[in-house]
Amino acid sequence: MPYRGHIAREQRKKNPLISKAAGYAADTAHFFIEDADHPYVQEKPFDWIRGYQVGGKSLTWGRACQRWSDFEFSAPQRYGYAVDWPIRYDDVAPWYSHVERFIGVCGIKEGIESMPDGEFLPGYELNCVEQHIKDVLWKKFKRHYVSGRWAHITQPQEIHTQQGRGQCQNRNLCMRGRPYGGYFSSVTSTLPWAQKTGNLTVAPIRWCILLSTTKKKVALRAYA
Repeated sequence: MPYRGHIAREQRKKNPLISKAAGYAADTAHFFIEDADHPYVQEKPFDWIRGYQVGGKSLTWGRACQRWSDFEFSAPQRYGYAVDWPIRYDDVAPWYSHVERFIGVCGIKEGIESMPDGEFLPGYELNCVEQHIKDVLWKKFKRHYVSGRWAHITQPQEIHTQQGRGQCQNRNLCMRGRPYGGYFSSVTSTLPWAQKTGNLTVAPIRWCILLSTTKKKVALRAYA
């Protein structure tokens, strides 16, 4: 990598949309569809970052895992917009727990109503500066500063070793691949788990939505 992992200026100019993605760099560029390959009309801000590799964007996602609370599920009803959700937090809370235990989500239970606690592996501790910020924000403004909830295995459980995954090594090289399986992706977790059943067939298909200039037609085409 001639620029030590950084994207060349010319490449950024050619790809103003995908270059906004946090994980876009010289070592991960092959996971992103270049802007010119699948252009689309952007009348309002809408960045459509795509990747067609097996595992999809789970290879390049940010791993942040925060539960919605009842504040989100009841917002349309409370504020009078859109259509009210037919479900509430209590309906999906057990599924949140199921997913968190399976994929491995680290975090610290804070007891904050607007961001419900989950089934956490040990969370990342705040450093001394972060802890000072946390204390000051609460003392002066009654605002919370918390450790993030991430799909990173900080302490592997039996379900994770069964998946063939190990502890995150904190190398900050997540986007280059995950030989330890420390952070969740479909390649390290769900696909191998499905393969164990003996009933998995992987058939990659690229779907491209082509928007017509008249805005009246949407053609859906599949490319093998």
